[in-house]
Amino acid sequence: MTQFEKYTFSGLFSDIRSDLQRNSKSFHESLFRLLFNPSIRVLLYYRLSHWLYKKKFHKSSYIINSWQNKYGCYISRKSELGKHVRLVHPIGIVIGDGVVIEDDVAIWQNCTLGSHGKDNTSQSYPYVESGVRIYAGAVVVGGVRIGKNSVIGANSVVLSDVPENSLAVGVPYKRK
Repeated sequence: MTQFEKYTFSGLFSDIRSDLQRNSKSFHESLFRLLFNPSIRVLLYYRLSHWLYKKKFHKSSYIINSWQNKYGCYISRKSELGKHVRLVHPIGIVIGDGVVIEDDVAIWQNCTLGSHGKDNTSQSYPYVESGVRIYAGAVVVGGVRIGKNSVIGANSVVLSDVPENSLAVGVPYKRK
């Protein structure tokens, strides 16, 4: 059983607590981040809507998920995000339905992770392993796998797998 298959109520609060305590030194700092940091708010809305979706409260899940729009960000309630995912500047980030993101991933503004969108073919989504950095304006589409500790450069388009510990740059990125 993976970390994403078992999503309990205590797991929900554990994930929220870890999002809040990342780089916070006190309870007051964590509370301040919860109230005023858009990255934390977007992750909170995602985690609540994802938990409700898994528990089959689809309408409530949809309502809470729509609160992300206030920040110009969309993370599907059907996607899977691990712990310590950091949305450095959450404006313009789009994460589609089937995207899986493991732990300790950082994503900058205006990034898109989603399906290829082709008609009459099965929809496949990216799988992002732990430690990956995805810089501003990057696009990752289709059933690609981004290896551990890889870096996706700013404004790159990734249409094929990226090996572990690699730098992916270019439009489109091509393995060398």
